Amino acid sequence: MIKIDKSTCTGCGACANICPRNAIEMIQVDKGFYYPEITEDKCVGCGLCDNVCHADADVSLHDSDDAFLFVNNSIETRKNSSSGGAFSVLANAFIEKGGYVVGAEFGMDFSIQHNIYNDKENVKRFQTSKYVQSNTSDVYKKTYDLLKNGERVLFSGTPCQVSGLITYLSRKNCSTENLLTVDFICHGVGSPAFWKDCLKYYSRNGKKQIVDVNFRGKPRAGKLQNLYIKYANGKRFFAPSTNLEIFYYHFLKNYILRESCYKCKYSALGRVSDITLADCFKFGEDTKHLNDGVGTSFLIMNTTKSMNYIEEFQQAGKIQKITKADYIQPNMQEATPKPSLYEEFWKSYENGFDSALRVSGYSNSKNSLKRKIAAIVYMLRLDSVVKKIKAAK
Repeated sequence: MIKIDKSTCTGCGACANICPRNAIEMIQVDKGFYYPEITEDKCVGCGLCDNVCHADADVSLHDSDDAFLFVNNSIETRKNSSSGGAFSVLANAFIEKGGYVVGAEFGMDFSIQHNIYNDKENVKRFQTSKYVQSNTSDVYKKTYDLLKNGERVLFSGTPCQVSGLITYLSRKNCSTENLLTVDFICHGVGSPAFWKDCLKYYSRNGKKQIVDVNFRGKPRAGKLQNLYIKYANGKRFFAPSTNLEIFYYHFLKNYILRESCYKCKYSALGRVSDITLADCFKFGEDTKHLNDGVGTSFLIMNTTKSMNYIEEFQQAGKIQKITKADYIQPNMQEATPKPSLYEEFWKSYENGFDSALRVSGYSNSKNSLKRKIAAIVYMLRLDSVVKKIKAAK
């Protein structure tokens, strides 16, 4: 029977997927994160759950120097993507050849869940980053079934979700010849409970119906990470400032991450997936032509298999090889640090959302003033003027 250590369990769900007796269920407990719950009278002690857990296992990582910047030719695709539209290239390549794509989407209540599609329209639901942990449910089982039937599968997720799948397929003795895995440089996954409260905040406790959400709204060139919310009455909200928006404020200050994120062994140069995707916000003289303010992707092709897809990128947009060392990001070197007020924040959260916001400093007068100023700057487009002045220097 698996021993659950909340400080290392990533909530990938591999143990629940592999259990032959369906004795393990992934349930939302601490901070809304998923953890395995075992029904002991169903357990036969086969040990498969322990054997499939990647958290404490030695995991093979690929350290490749094959790094690129990519910009999709389609402006529309990039506007609807987190960065340069790289994922859509891979997804479309699989769909066009009759394959399947696995990724994270918004559910009906804007919680995050993993799903599988084999058509271009639905696969668009996987575009753009979701900074809340997804429910993988039985997606590992479904991926296994597809691969066993000879289907081609593109699986995308956090590094730990990819690792969970690879370990699961290994224990099931399943060939991964037709599998391509994609992860991203991960800061950590946000609390589903906190995100649910943020939605309540933006809906004014249900008084305003939310019909669409995008963590990576792009209201105009140069604004690449603005929370976007659309309401049933047609009104739209773009957060004026990423750092001062209520969800991002706590996400970027590391208050709302899963415990295991602070010990993440995948925050390394070596990658667990075939391809790693990330944003690119840094440009040199030789790459600045790839920055038009609508988004540029940073790609690391980690395996020989991944290099077979270079031609797909060449046909879909501009791709340029770069020196990987020049584009190293913090979470390629170490895990995100836990804030000193983490425990106090969540203890206060038990008394309500507003109570926790006081601990984090979000609701203090200084930050309230900053948000008002940011709103004025955004409305008058002064942020764009400042960027143009800096670019001209």
